[in-house]
Amino acid sequence: MSRVVGFIDLDAYYCACEVKQKPSLLAGKPLAVCMYETWKKSPDRSADMDRIVKSGGAGLIAVSYEARAMGVKRQMSANEARKACPELITVMVPTKNGKADLSLYKENGEKVVEILQEFAGIVEKRSVDEVALDVTDAAQKLLETTPKELVARQAVNVSHFADSEISLKASKISHEAARRGHEGQHEYTKNDDDEKNHLLKYSSFDYLLLAGAVVINNARKAVRERLGFSCSAGIAANKMIAKVGCGLHKPNQQTIVFPRSVAVLLKDLPLNRLPGLGGDLGNRISSQLNITTAGGLANISRSILLNAGFQDADNLLAAANGTLDEPVKNRANYKSFGSSKTFYKHPITNLTIADQWLSNFAQEIFDRIKNDRNQRNRAPTNVTISITTDKSHVTRTEKVHIGWSDSPQPIVRSAHRLLRRWAGTRTAHLDIVVLGLGVSNFIDLPANKASVMDLLTRNPLHQSKKPSSSAEIMQPSKKKRTIAELLYQQATTSTKKTTTVGKKDSSFFPSSNIDPEVFAQLPPEIKAELLDDRTRLLRQSAPSLGNSHLEQRQVKKKKKTATTTIDSFFAPRRPR
Repeated sequence: MSRVVGFIDLDAYYCACEVKQKPSLLAGKPLAVCMYETWKKSPDRSADMDRIVKSGGAGLIAVSYEARAMGVKRQMSANEARKACPELITVMVPTKNGKADLSLYKENGEKVVEILQEFAGIVEKRSVDEVALDVTDAAQKLLETTPKELVARQAVNVSHFADSEISLKASKISHEAARRGHEGQHEYTKNDDDEKNHLLKYSSFDYLLLAGAVVINNARKAVRERLGFSCSAGIAANKMIAKVGCGLHKPNQQTIVFPRSVAVLLKDLPLNRLPGLGGDLGNRISSQLNITTAGGLANISRSILLNAGFQDADNLLAAANGTLDEPVKNRANYKSFGSSKTFYKHPITNLTIADQWLSNFAQEIFDRIKNDRNQRNRAPTNVTISITTDKSHVTRTEKVHIGWSDSPQPIVRSAHRLLRRWAGTRTAHLDIVVLGLGVSNFIDLPANKASVMDLLTRNPLHQSKKPSSSAEIMQPSKKKRTIAELLYQQATTSTKKTTTVGKKDSSFFPSSNIDPEVFAQLPPEIKAELLDDRTRLLRQSAPSLGNSHLEQRQVKKKKKTATTTIDSFFAPRRPR
């Protein structure tokens, strides 16, 4: 069965977030959000601080519709934009740890998704300001409870049709003009097409799309009423065409693309306005095959594409014909968290500087992990660093155990190890121009936030209910014991064992309830968490010793045995 897909794009989203922060000052004004000027090395400014910049040339990353009407465009420098629009208000993104902090925009984006989930069975978060929705079930339910003629009238009153004269005119606008904001982008107004649309005859699937348009409009209204953000949308039978439809009319508008409208919509659509063809791939097709429109690509044979070196010919032709049908994925939450920074003016030259930036990134990412973990009981299990130099771009990934840890140190350690895997024997002349850190591969966590140390040192056997009679004392328990109980019992019954591991590790922990043999068999990431807990407990119990004393004790242990050092638990892996 065909699906009903809505594609929602938040209008001038970064600017909208800033207006929400200071509505009395910024609402209705020509506004632009500019990047942080790294070279100025100014103090960090959080989202709730004054970040209006009256001078400077940082690049613009978002422009309000009021500013677009005055000729301001994205990618302009702030100085250039002020010349085009002297009334322009320029707001710098928040900063933290010496770099841009985009948490304000990401957190608001998550609130938007939470609202959209109320209207759709499947929600796919595509980016910070784009969401795809499968509203098939909601549309069917609406048709079951409301006369289809009434549904159609409601949809027509709030929607453009993709094959209308005004829509086809908008479809011919260049990709660059559409991205930067063209003169045709304004709030929805009644037009002659509206009355014509009431007279059309609709198929059963057309009615389903019309019902989906009503659902999407209600979702957009909810976002605007609760959060103050306007958004535009496209409604179609697949995600790709819905995205194309979404780009036809902005801001705060929506467009329905019926199956009969797809061919005429794509006929003159600039090739680089097809999703996925706005970059190098689209440029290659255009230059090699002299194609400028989606309709032109649809008329090319598969063999010509293959002979020209485009191995993904089938998907390219499906996209050009509007039949590329990728289902909406159930992905309301971010699949990864990341942080990065460019250093083109002053490349990172040595490990010390790189380590510091990775530590800063780790703290920023860990703050997001904690917030996400408290809401969704999940944590990432992969850490990845990305490194770009003038000569290459590489990534390195390894597993990490974060769980309910209250410290970013597991991420920091992994990041530093991965950096050294890349650097090899080099400690200087690294010449890193882009450095990034990310976490991914989230897993669900148990609701119990107890650490591994807590589980291994607690005495669960003594916490059980006391027997009420001698019969109960004599009667063996048939209840299955938890892992914590088994580990505790093994620890209390293994004190007479004198294996090599036991001798070397018996004094390693402040608690005698951890069996050295159990510890030796634990996975490396669990051992690392225990080591973190041990260090934390030692600091709490002996604060007067200071870090230097702890380091001396750890060095002493390292000399005694290699099995109890952190480095031995995380031996460097072979580079991938």
